[in-house]
Amino acid sequence: MTSAAVALVLANLAYWIAGIGALLALGFVDAGTSTWSRIPAAYLFGVVIVVVPSSYLALLGVAVGWTAISVAIVVLFAIGLVRLRRAEPGSPPRRRARRVSDLFAGALAVLLIGLAGFVLVRAWQTFIVTPLYVSDAWVVWAARARLLYELPADAPGILRGTNYGPPSYPLAMPELEALTFRAIGRFDGTLIDLQLLALVFGLLGAMWSLSRGRARTWLVALVALAMLTAPQFVVQLGTSFVDIPLAVFVGSALLAGARWLSRADEDRWSLTCFVAFAGMAGLLKNEGTMFALAAVVSLLICARWTSGRSIRDAVVSAAGVAVMVVPWRLYGAAYRLPTADYDLKDVFNPIYLADHAERVGPVLSELLSELSDPSRWGLLLPVVVLGLVAGVLSSRWTTGLFAVLWIVLAFVGLVMTYWVSVLPLTNDLFNSSYRTTASLVLGTACLVPMLVDDAITLTANRVTRGVSGVSARLRPSR
Repeated sequence: MTSAAVALVLANLAYWIAGIGALLALGFVDAGTSTWSRIPAAYLFGVVIVVVPSSYLALLGVAVGWTAISVAIVVLFAIGLVRLRRAEPGSPPRRRARRVSDLFAGALAVLLIGLAGFVLVRAWQTFIVTPLYVSDAWVVWAARARLLYELPADAPGILRGTNYGPPSYPLAMPELEALTFRAIGRFDGTLIDLQLLALVFGLLGAMWSLSRGRARTWLVALVALAMLTAPQFVVQLGTSFVDIPLAVFVGSALLAGARWLSRADEDRWSLTCFVAFAGMAGLLKNEGTMFALAAVVSLLICARWTSGRSIRDAVVSAAGVAVMVVPWRLYGAAYRLPTADYDLKDVFNPIYLADHAERVGPVLSELLSELSDPSRWGLLLPVVVLGLVAGVLSSRWTTGLFAVLWIVLAFVGLVMTYWVSVLPLTNDLFNSSYRTTASLVLGTACLVPMLVDDAITLTANRVTRGVSGVSARLRPSR
């Protein structure tokens, strides 16, 4: 067990190194500037650039091994180091005098980060000995991963059948788990939990990097702590379902999109992260495609209030997400992979929708109940509401609009999914709503630090102007 856990850690370090190499190769990290703060987000970026191509090669019966991944990492670093040497050193970040308030905020951030780390360490100690105990985690995800690991050449044909769960489910998560098995040299269902937990560490790194310069660190740490201590977070993660990993990439994509909308990066780093993370979300689960589509539509709408170049960039990013996701949809259409739960054409069939309109009331009631249940999400619910209100009322209202648009579109998409489902509500809605709403809560929560920080800045500026105005009126005239 110890050697396998070490191998798993090394595999995830390789994802991080691959992400760093990709950022260097793309010119998103250079010498002498603050771009090195982007490195914590490189882990999730590395997972995407390794897993997405591997999952598509798996459809051809090709198993990507760690030798090939290592060669790719070397190539990325070679390209990145050449670019780094040719690039002119950027200006060093400006230093400002430390105030008492800054020191207090820093100490608070360190305390909150320490508490979040304690929660993750305790989860690690539990997950390292927890076997697969939920049926779907084994039947739908782990069994597919084992097939990709042990019989990669035969896996595509077998997975087009129904013996390994719905064949319409994308292969990104099974391929990530299969890569883990290749790293440790055997199938080990217990360590799947640790692989999923590693994605949570990646989320925290992405939150810090993507919020850097847009939100106070203590706000990021506070929201992260509220996430990790939410009753449902660790519980759902421990089931080895894909809903929390999906929320990880959905939240990271939303944060990258919001960062770009608040102030577009000249090198388009945040927009590239948006494409990578949204595309990965679309390849994790079927509803992930719907969440990614909602994010793309929200970004396109909000980009309308920015410069013309930003609109073009948003359109290019939408095309990038499509390039990642559409090939899987074309593959499914070519092989006519059946979807057990619903037929997507029914979404555009008014007669079918009218005949099943009685499902809408229970669906709305159940989803809203899950989203507002404090026993599910604890303090995270008021934090999310506060963030949405603060974002809409702040000076950077485009970011708040982006958050509101996404959650509305994503919620409507979930309602439509259950509306057109052919499964009875008792088996479909009431047994899955607590999981499908996780991306709504956690995805929006990732935006809270930026939304609240904007409101704090706006309030502080108004107070400062008010005090200055009062002082000017009280100052005796000469």
